[in-house]
Parts: sequence; structure tokens; C-alpha cells
Amino acid sequence: MAEQQAGSMLETRPGAGGETVNLMRAHDIRDVKVRNPEGENLGDISDVAIDRDSGCIAYAVLSYGGILGFGEKHFAIPPWEAVRTRPGGERSATVDADRQTLDSSSGVFP
Repeated sequence: MAEQQAGSMLETRPGAGGETVNLMRAHDIRDVKVRNPEGENLGDISDVAIDRDSGCIAYAVLSYGGILGFGEKHFAIPPWEAVRTRPGGERSATVDADRQTLDSSSGVFP
């Protein structure tokens, strides 16, 4: 099994099946910058929740708004597949959300 490190992304290539599996380290998920498809900055990922039974990420937590951590709102983004990370180790992701909806919502976590 060969491993290559590309930024914060580890790429593992099993020899037999020819399939490629992309892995991301848990501490590299935190603080990933999040934008919507229009390119607007939405904040960053502050946490993830892992399903104990499956071991998979159930959702990411988006920290939105606020100044220096005060007044931030937190939103769950389920499923993890809704957070589209960019290849090549770039620390950004895209989420289908608009600022107006986030502004008018109270968030889901204190």
C-alpha cells in the first residue's frame, strides 16, 4: 500500500483493486474555510459529529458570523458529503447555503 502526503490530505492507493481512497485527518477538518457556490465566505468548520455505530461523520458544524468568536451562530451541515472539499490539500470547502438564510436563522448550537 503506497501513501502520498499532499498538504493536509493523505491519499492511499491499494495496489490490487486500483481504487483510490482519499483520507483527511481529523485535526485538519477544523477551521477549514467554507464558501457557497457563489464564492461568498460563510465561515469555517468548527467541529464534526461522528456516528458511533457506523464510525462515519454524521455532520459538520459551520461557525458563521460574529466577531472574534462573539455572536457566532453554529449550524449542522448533514450529511458530510454536503461539504465538498477541494483536492490538493487546499483548506477550503463549498456548501450549498446562502447568507440570507444563515442571517435569518438562529443556528442550532449555542
